[in-house]
Amino acid sequence: MKQLIYYTCAAVIAAGIVAASLALAQDKTKSDPKTGYEITISNAGGQTMLEKISYVSVFVKDQDKALDFYTNLLGFEKRVDNPNTNGPRFVSVGLKGHDFALVLWPGTPGQAQRIDGRIPAQYTIQTEDCQKAFETLKSRGVRFDTEVLVYPWGYVAVFQDLDGNRLQLLQLRQGR
Repeated sequence: MKQLIYYTCAAVIAAGIVAASLALAQDKTKSDPKTGYEITISNAGGQTMLEKISYVSVFVKDQDKALDFYTNLLGFEKRVDNPNTNGPRFVSVGLKGHDFALVLWPGTPGQAQRIDGRIPAQYTIQTEDCQKAFETLKSRGVRFDTEVLVYPWGYVAVFQDLDGNRLQLLQLRQGR
């Protein structure tokens, strides 16, 4: 199953980075809609140094249990598992064929504001068949918050990892 992972917040950050990169292509004066102040964005050279988002951190209570969940239940591959002398080890997972990774880092999962009575997912995993992926993962013991939800643009099913981080499966409709 060809999959692509998106991180919802990372997408927002990436959009900001892209917008900032485009803005840096030339000096511009913009008005801040919140304050009304004029802001001059100056570019030193017309080039951006930013290339891509490499990884994001998923806060987990137990790195070993999280590693087992992401690799054995969801099918991610382990990328890095390096000990640190001054703190927790650096553990990352990713989808085969994709550079982007999730770092499984000790911490407390955050809570987002509710939408339509539910807490939105922090991470989105694209799939070709949402219903099939939903059924397969549910049979493996993955705890889903929703059934497959149908929208005009596609299908979504929200689930949680062992630490309460919300993820979602996404299948876009053809032509989207």
